[in-house]
Amino acid sequence: MDNPNHATEAKAKFNHDFQRLFDVYHLRYGPTTVTPFSQSEASSSKPMKDPKKNFLNVVRESVAKKQKGAAPSSELGRYSGTDYTSTMSADDIESFDILAWWKGREMEFPVLSAMARDY
Repeated sequence: MDNPNHATEAKAKFNHDFQRLFDVYHLRYGPTTVTPFSQSEASSSKPMKDPKKNFLNVVRESVAKKQKGAAPSSELGRYSGTDYTSTMSADDIESFDILAWWKGREMEFPVLSAMARDY
């Protein structure tokens, strides 16, 4: 990689493209008026030897940072600003079924669940 900003540019491109895809799905399946669900705050992390727990803590910390702002009003904003890992254990991660998870949240996130189903 000759470009030192490659990762930043790739992330920006992904976010832009994902937002465009979401907009297409939103035209078909949205808009929604579902209110956001309240989630408990992410627990503080301490260095651990278990990589699964370390992963969960990294995700929880990232989501906690996003939650500090005002509550997002869009479906995509509500999803990205909510900590769904706060109640998951490392064992839950191993047996996690992403399609079943999205199926169970069709009412809360109709557009995103349709995207998950299609992809």
